[in-house]
Amino acid sequence: MSVGRYAKLDKLSSVALYSNVAEETKVYVPTISNVAETTVYIPAISNVAETKVYVPTISNVAEETKVYVLTISNVAETKVYIPTISNVAETKVYIPTISNVAETKVYIPTISNCSRRD
Repeated sequence: MSVGRYAKLDKLSSVALYSNVAEETKVYVPTISNVAETTVYIPAISNVAETKVYVPTISNVAEETKVYVLTISNVAETKVYIPTISNVAETKVYIPTISNVAETKVYIPTISNCSRRD
C-alpha cells in the first residue's frame, strides 16, 4: 500500500480534492459525540486503501485532532451521489447536509439559552 496525499484542514471552509475514485469506494461518516479516533474510508489516490480521519469530540478536543473533508473531482466512470443523509441506502458516497438531519448520526450542536451563574 502506498501512501496517499491528504490536506489538513484548519476550518471546514477548505476542502481536499481527490481524483480517480474507485467505484466500490465507500465513505462512512461517523457520529460526532464521543469519537476520539475514527477510521473513515476515503476515495483512493495512488492506491490508498484507507486513511485515518480524526473526528473531534464535542468537548475536550485535543490539539492534535484533525478533521479532513473531501470533495470528489475528475470522476470519469464512477457513479458518485451527493445526497442528503436520508434515503441513501444504495449510494457509495455519503456527504451529509446540515439541514433536515433528524435521522442522521451526525450531530452538530449549538449552544443556546446560556445564562450566567455566579
